[in-house]
Amino acid sequence: MDSTTKTETKEQPSRKKYVAKCGNLLRESLPNIGDYGVEGFSKTMAALKKPQSLVLYINAVKGLKSDMGTPKALGFTKKQYYTNLKELVDLGLITREDNITYVHTVKGKILLPSVLSMLRVANEGCELAVIEEIKGAECFGNDAMKAIDFIRKFSTMKS
Repeated sequence: MDSTTKTETKEQPSRKKYVAKCGNLLRESLPNIGDYGVEGFSKTMAALKKPQSLVLYINAVKGLKSDMGTPKALGFTKKQYYTNLKELVDLGLITREDNITYVHTVKGKILLPSVLSMLRVANEGCELAVIEEIKGAECFGNDAMKAIDFIRKFSTMKS
């Protein structure tokens, strides 16, 4: 390890300090949000970043029937299925409607459009990266719409 790498590592804040700083910035931006709001948000995002939890959360839109065959049908082990299901219930995103169906809570319904938007952005990440690269090119200038139109035309062409 050279001296440059050591210096860069020393200057980077620890993860804990970074999270605390972000929490403080969030509280300053939204003064009515307390520690519980920041912590709850972090826990919710941590849960939804797991593919199994996200699949369960999305499937709960139409009512997730939970029976002996559900874990296998979704491609989960029973442990993965029940662990992630419990986490979503504990976070207040889904609830059991009857003995076998899980549905979104009010909180889960409110969060859904944001989650779907984030999924769309993640799915279009490659296209967005290309737009960022070419929008500064001379032929486009800073006109992002020209770049988007160019990419759409290019991506719809058959090879």
